Amino acid sequence: MIRSMEEHRRSQALPDWGQDRVRVPGVGARIWRLGALFGFVPVVLLILLLTGVPALVVVVLMGVYALGATVWIRAQGTRVLRAVGARSGTPEELARMENLVEGLARDMGIPPPDLLVTDEPGPNALVAKRTGHIVVVTSDLTRDFSRTELEAVVAHCLVRIATDQVGTAQIGLALGPLGGGLRGVTGAPEDIATAGVTRYPPALVSAIEKCEPRGGRFAALWFVGDGPSHAPAGRRIADLRDL
Repeated sequence: MIRSMEEHRRSQALPDWGQDRVRVPGVGARIWRLGALFGFVPVVLLILLLTGVPALVVVVLMGVYALGATVWIRAQGTRVLRAVGARSGTPEELARMENLVEGLARDMGIPPPDLLVTDEPGPNALVAKRTGHIVVVTSDLTRDFSRTELEAVVAHCLVRIATDQVGTAQIGLALGPLGGGLRGVTGAPEDIATAGVTRYPPALVSAIEKCEPRGGRFAALWFVGDGPSHAPAGRRIADLRDL
């Protein structure tokens, strides 16, 4: 019965909710991110050269900085995984999640991320990036959400991966207080793109309603979060209900 209902829902002639907006950032977006991370480098180079530091030394110093910056950005993913106690999920916890991740990632044309579980209380999910992307879901989410709600959460995480929002957010985290503006605000654009992938906004509305918002340093990486990194859940729900 559940399968037939989902097939019926997907077969309907539904409006375009922006599925064509889920695109991997182009060269311009990558240049913008690099500019945010290395924009001050020409100034530092000029100062060092004017003070008589040999050019070779300057090049070596910049190389060391670039390597260190890359390692520190990736370390943000490791830090959040440790902070939430991410672990491998049991077959029972991931029975429904794995197929959803693989199927939606294939449909969106991106590599499927690794899937981990955290025992933090309350349903929610986050996306982090080390060498590859990782989706972490709470055990409460795997247990309490319906299949369509799980699909909505997974699709939202994959949208953020496909648009490289996670990488940008981790650059912001790596820069500390100076990177606040880089983390962006998770809200209508990602939610509308997710509705375009799943073709079923009510499931995303329900998932947002049921999730327990997360705050703190890594709030920007969560599906539903507090503070400046996320639009208020009530506003996100209202915008989705207007679709």
